[in-house]
Amino acid sequence: MSGRSPLKFSERLVEFARSLFSSELPAFVILLQSSPARRTHVWGHTKRLLPHCEIVSAVEREDARGRLEAEGIQVSDGVPAGKLACSASHIAVWREIVRRGVACALVLEDDVALRPGFSLFVQRLKRQLPRDFDLVHLYVSYDRKEWRRKAVGTKQLFLRYAPRWGRSAYMVSLQGAEKLLADFRTISDHGDVQMARMAQQGRLLTFCASKASVDNLGQTRMTYRGEQFPSTVW
Repeated sequence: MSGRSPLKFSERLVEFARSLFSSELPAFVILLQSSPARRTHVWGHTKRLLPHCEIVSAVEREDARGRLEAEGIQVSDGVPAGKLACSASHIAVWREIVRRGVACALVLEDDVALRPGFSLFVQRLKRQLPRDFDLVHLYVSYDRKEWRRKAVGTKQLFLRYAPRWGRSAYMVSLQGAEKLLADFRTISDHGDVQMARMAQQGRLLTFCASKASVDNLGQTRMTYRGEQFPSTVW
């Protein structure tokens, strides 16, 4: 992605209008190409159910620190290579969203399983969201019980809630991607934690879907059954 030249202003306007009025949200899927199982899942499941999605090669562990530092991003000591690689992969997608001027996009990791009706759900969700939203989590990880308690009885498709973990699937706006890029000039922790901290401090207007539309098959422990892939972060 980094080899492409920036779009002209007129091209950015066209891209912005297309993403704003299209019935299908632009979608980016981060794929660890070195994992045959993850490649099979993405091409056989995600790409089949979301055919317009773009596949983005994930940054490998051994390349992450050098790549980030070459881009002028400060990396704190003690952040494991897997966490750096994950953050570097998401940063690459955020840059592409900003470069193209995409008004709103989906970002999915390669271990996400889409539930039936996913595309329709996210279209309805986007119509309900405040116009100034930055990010909406589509998946909640370890704090699912708390999330479920908050979702009981709500008629909206979203909650004013920012989970500590769960970056495997989310919707991000153009301004949200810009804010994330500005904050991730320094990587000091797990990317999920860093994003949650931005939300807690009021620097990222974050919501969470009130209904589950995706599952995650790459957990570090059994949470709902169905995990297939070992975590690449821990």
